[in-house]
Amino acid sequence: MKAKTKNLVFLLIIGLVFPLILNFNINLNNNQKLNEGSLKQSGWYNETSIHVTGATWASIASSNPWCYFDNGVYIIENVTIDASSSPTGSGILIESSAVDFIIRNCTIYNTGTVPSNVGIKLENTSNGTIVNNNFSNNSYGIYLYDCDYNTVSGNIANGNSIGIFLCLCNNNTITGNTANGNSIGINIYYDCDYNTITGNTANGNGIGICIYYSDYNNITGNTAKDNENAGIQFELQCDYNTITENFFVKNAKHAIDFGSVIKIDNKWNSTTIGNYWDNHTGPDANSDGIVDNPYTFIDGPSDMVNYLPIAEDGAPRITIVSPSEGQRFGRDAPTFEIEVVDIYVWEMWYTIDGGLHNYTFTENGIITQSAWDALLDGSVIIRFYAIDIVGNVAFEEVSVLKNVPSGLDPGVITTIVIVSIVGGVAVIAGVYILMKKRATQE
Repeated sequence: MKAKTKNLVFLLIIGLVFPLILNFNINLNNNQKLNEGSLKQSGWYNETSIHVTGATWASIASSNPWCYFDNGVYIIENVTIDASSSPTGSGILIESSAVDFIIRNCTIYNTGTVPSNVGIKLENTSNGTIVNNNFSNNSYGIYLYDCDYNTVSGNIANGNSIGIFLCLCNNNTITGNTANGNSIGINIYYDCDYNTITGNTANGNGIGICIYYSDYNNITGNTAKDNENAGIQFELQCDYNTITENFFVKNAKHAIDFGSVIKIDNKWNSTTIGNYWDNHTGPDANSDGIVDNPYTFIDGPSDMVNYLPIAEDGAPRITIVSPSEGQRFGRDAPTFEIEVVDIYVWEMWYTIDGGLHNYTFTENGIITQSAWDALLDGSVIIRFYAIDIVGNVAFEEVSVLKNVPSGLDPGVITTIVIVSIVGGVAVIAGVYILMKKRATQE
């Protein structure tokens, strides 16, 4: 009887200790995986200049960690260049190249004020993409000369003499760039035809966008604000350019069109819409988004007219779909869905701490987890903001409840209990069977 009691006590001890050992190992492994996952590999490089020709792409890619060949495309990325001592005068110079290439996530500065010194220069080059780079304190931020079929997208070219410059360039796309605080934000200069200049921001320059001796360009959806001389200016010999859905706000002069001595045929509206002028926003009696009277204040001898100017449509209208009022949340940050109605939304953001911190977003998603973690339990006001392209701001808010249970998460506790019970029972059963076999043998 005493032997059986000792055996039973032994089984119980094993059954209790096993889950503790198991849980310790689980936590140890989880911590190890967390530490492994937090390790980052360095991928940023410093150079004084980069010079590539069409014939040297392969050798450049094979000998430098910041350049590689991927799926038919050469890629240069993650390079910071202080070009003050560049032997070419440019941070990056690409010459006589027709292969597909991408230059992205690079920062180039300090080329100086000499006109030939630029952040990135493309000469006689096609099929390139310059995306998400930053250029500052250069004579020219981005310079394209005799280049066709390139894309310049999402770059920041602030604080240069000229932000983005094109000469003898056709069929290029300049889209979604920011060119602020330059003498000229975007300069389309001499014999540049059939280019698309769309969705760019050219604020706080001497001239926002300047076009000279160039035809058949599509200039649409750009913003020119707070420019000292003009939002957009057409110099001589500019014909058949189309200028629509651009926004001109607080410029000394919104638009100047010197056009052509012989013929003038720039189009300041399509068949359905023109441009927004902050000094001509109404009336719009039928609420079709078009001012009832044409805009006739385009300076210059061409007497150009915008027949379909965009009307002021008021502040954005925000509807919060989720979360709902009074909804409860625990550790996990809430997801959100809002609907914003406005013709031209400029930016959206939210705050959950009364405006101490703002978090911008472009689509519906999840409240920033670290911000949610920093809040105490209780009522939380989530306020969503939207601003349109002309500066109208609107907001809507919803109050939710943060209530984080103390201790471990219920799901984790349930898992631990189940694993512990199953593990303990398995150990007890195994030891019992083994002991019974031994007793039988004896």
